[in-house]
Amino acid sequence: MFIKHRTAATGLKVPMNGASLKHTQLARKCAAMTLMEILVASAIGSLVLAALASLISYSAGNFASMFNYVDMDADTRYTLDLLSTEIRQADAVVSFSTNQLVLTNVAAGTLVDFTYDPLQQTLVRSSGAKSKTLLRYCDSFSFSYFRSLTMPGSYDQYPATGASDLKMVHVNWRCYRTTTGQPNTEDMQTAKILIRKQ
Repeated sequence: MFIKHRTAATGLKVPMNGASLKHTQLARKCAAMTLMEILVASAIGSLVLAALASLISYSAGNFASMFNYVDMDADTRYTLDLLSTEIRQADAVVSFSTNQLVLTNVAAGTLVDFTYDPLQQTLVRSSGAKSKTLLRYCDSFSFSYFRSLTMPGSYDQYPATGASDLKMVHVNWRCYRTTTGQPNTEDMQTAKILIRKQ
């Protein structure tokens, strides 16, 4: 069966059989994408990729912040436990200031030194030739010292005037970590520790 087909160049009608017609229709179906279709597909793909990149970046930042808080919490717990143990078991206070505390432990035969360095932002415990950094990235730290007598009408104690009447150590600090330029800061940590043996 022949079908007349008008050519685009001459406008003349030429006969076409069924096989030729099917081949022409198939060729039209397999034709390449137009420029507009490519632009639309590229725009949609770019939006999807941008949304995916933003989600990945946000998730990575959250995971990094979570790790920072876990790390700070672990350091805080360990430091507070160690300070509590060392101060409670101390036999005497050798020297003290707002950023340093030196204790003596007769049973262990050692001096224990806790020193905060505001430039390095670290709290270091030293005993003999051994030293260990307990806190890092600590932008605020201080020791304060009190007697055992409580002020009337309050829960606060009188400040210690010397090593002889020093019975309680008040310690507080705050540390931070930095993630992608944004600091993750913990709450101020504070504790009052009683010296049992002095």
